[in-house]
Amino acid sequence: MKSFLRYRDLPSFCRSSDMEDPSLQLVIRETQQSTRAQALILNTFEDLEAPIINHIRTRCPKTCTIGPLHLLLNTRLSMKKSQEASSIPQYSNSLWKVDRSCIEWLDRQPSRSVLFVSFGSITILTRGQFLEFWYGIVSSKKRFLW
Repeated sequence: MKSFLRYRDLPSFCRSSDMEDPSLQLVIRETQQSTRAQALILNTFEDLEAPIINHIRTRCPKTCTIGPLHLLLNTRLSMKKSQEASSIPQYSNSLWKVDRSCIEWLDRQPSRSVLFVSFGSITILTRGQFLEFWYGIVSSKKRFLW
């Protein structure tokens, strides 16, 4: 696997040094199985990950990109909910269940008064980078949602 995809090409939740880690084992199994496939369908798009997609195509020429599928699903579900309850569509591209416990607090804040900080699902920051962001946000003396 390391010769095909570099360690740093993997999402952070797959970069365990523990070879028994379930997330890493899943990636290893899927990667090994993909070499037997007649074609691959990836939940991404060319402009986002062209270099790695081209690299994958050296091993599996029939690789198709059809993403992001989660947005299609969320759009369809939101449209259905909107038709049923005239609600505002909700979108998320989170890899994990979305924690909405902060919504009550956020709804009580004045409009345009809260900084929203998001690095995405698989961003890697060093301790120094993390602390620099944190100190900057705290020093701004603005309400923030992290």
